[in-house]
Amino acid sequence: MAGKASSKCEREATVKTQVNGTLDSKSLMPCQFDSSLLSQATKGNTAVVWTLKKNNTTTSQYLVEIGFSKPPTFWNARQGRIIPFAGLSKEGNFSILLNRTRLEDQGIYLCELYDGVNCSLGVQEIQFTITGLPLKAADASPGMMWSLYRALKTKFFLADEMAPVLSNVAEELLKEVKKAYQETSQIPDELLLALKFVFGPSALHALDLVDQRSVTCVTSPSGRRVFQAMGSSGRSYTCYSSCHYCPCPAFGFCVLRRNDSLLCKHILATYLSQAMGLCQELALSDQQLTDILLEKTGEKVEA
Repeated sequence: MAGKASSKCEREATVKTQVNGTLDSKSLMPCQFDSSLLSQATKGNTAVVWTLKKNNTTTSQYLVEIGFSKPPTFWNARQGRIIPFAGLSKEGNFSILLNRTRLEDQGIYLCELYDGVNCSLGVQEIQFTITGLPLKAADASPGMMWSLYRALKTKFFLADEMAPVLSNVAEELLKEVKKAYQETSQIPDELLLALKFVFGPSALHALDLVDQRSVTCVTSPSGRRVFQAMGSSGRSYTCYSSCHYCPCPAFGFCVLRRNDSLLCKHILATYLSQAMGLCQELALSDQQLTDILLEKTGEKVEA
């Protein structure tokens, strides 16, 4: 195995790349070293080591080592979804393909070229981000669509001939999200697709807010509480989850006027943050919370 570099050989990342992908698709993590850099290898054990550092963490996961003269060595193949191009390594191409991408695949991928166990010749850094969900049934894998159909039929709908009650669908779906996240600290792909199916475009935007810890639970000594969600514009919206109301423009237009969405992204993010235990907490006096509820102050409450 190629090892961690010593200080005399260690180098800064030579290339930084942003790769965006969609859920349940294929994404290429590019890594190409030129021949002049490869020619510096003199110890006969040149190899690339791929690692992943997930967002908001400090530890790295070893994924795979790709050498010139032996098959790739896997430490974490991401359930067999990482595919190296070992035949191209002699040309300096150490790229990998990530299949059936998931939200937990997001993070910083490092492709580090070693000469032996003590010398790093170069590093390439790839920031991978999921920016979209499958937009239609044809974009999703058969397994995901079957899981979604089974979940909707057996858990959410009373019978095939009965029209689904969307409020019940949403409630049951959030229960499933809470249960799955408590057990595995992640949301399975079939539930992500179900969120998109039920809540439409708001689902992805709400998940982004949850990931950014944008929802704050504001409490007072009297036991009252409200939720505030920080929007993409930087404005904080006070959400009333008990009556499904948000003062944002999208709620007024898409939910109340056009009736083409169940919830805006702020309310959905509030529900998801509660289900996943990812709300920030902020304690205020009763008067401060009253000012928020009555909108007597123009100050924004921030965590």
